[in-house]
Amino acid sequence: MRHDYEVSCASPSLAVAAELLAVDAVSLCDSDYSPAELAQLWANDALRVYVARCGRQLVGFCACLLTEWPWGRQLEVDALGVVPEHRRRGLAKRLVAKAIRKARGAGALWARAVVREDNAPSKAVFRALGFASGDVRDMLAYECRQRDGTLAPGLAHMGWERIEAKHSGNGWAEVQVVQTMAYRGLWIEGLELPPTSEGLGVALVAAILQHAVECGVDEVGWLAPHRGHPLRGCARAAGFSAHGRYRYWLADLA
Repeated sequence: MRHDYEVSCASPSLAVAAELLAVDAVSLCDSDYSPAELAQLWANDALRVYVARCGRQLVGFCACLLTEWPWGRQLEVDALGVVPEHRRRGLAKRLVAKAIRKARGAGALWARAVVREDNAPSKAVFRALGFASGDVRDMLAYECRQRDGTLAPGLAHMGWERIEAKHSGNGWAEVQVVQTMAYRGLWIEGLELPPTSEGLGVALVAAILQHAVECGVDEVGWLAPHRGHPLRGCARAAGFSAHGRYRYWLADLA
């Protein structure tokens, strides 16, 4: 049977939020938000959502963020889901391509995706669109609080910041506070830490978690190198747990 699909940018609404969550439930199973919560945060924050429809039915989506960095604007391809009966028809590739075109028009210089290493279909999509793969890393996450149904403040703490710590030396972490379809989080990005300073590592992790509490995030995430990084042990000792192996995929949009 031939299907005609339309891919477009979705506008925030309660009805579309419910449709997105229905697709998420049979594809990614990532989001615990209610339709009302999702519609509210979508309207107030930096989410960009692209949808695929077959007739009137929403059958796939790509949820993205535009993040700001000292070197420029970056597209984060955060969630990509297609209902099972409409897979293997190029929809995921069309959705990401649409997001890239819009991001390039909005001045984004880079696009990035983080894909679980055993997710072959998503890896194939990004490879086909010219993304270059980075090294495999371990996803470490810290749960800051239980969801209580109350949304954290919108734009007050969003964006990039540098957190510094001192303890017989200096260390810093670059972090990004984001609101996704599934959670409000703090991503640990760049790190600078002397290799033999455990006390400084403990202080830096404590400073990151304190910042996370102040921002009201649900979780802190770090794609950590497999071994040898001085902060890994400090993070695990502070309560970070492992959630599988992932890989960065990057594309130059300039």
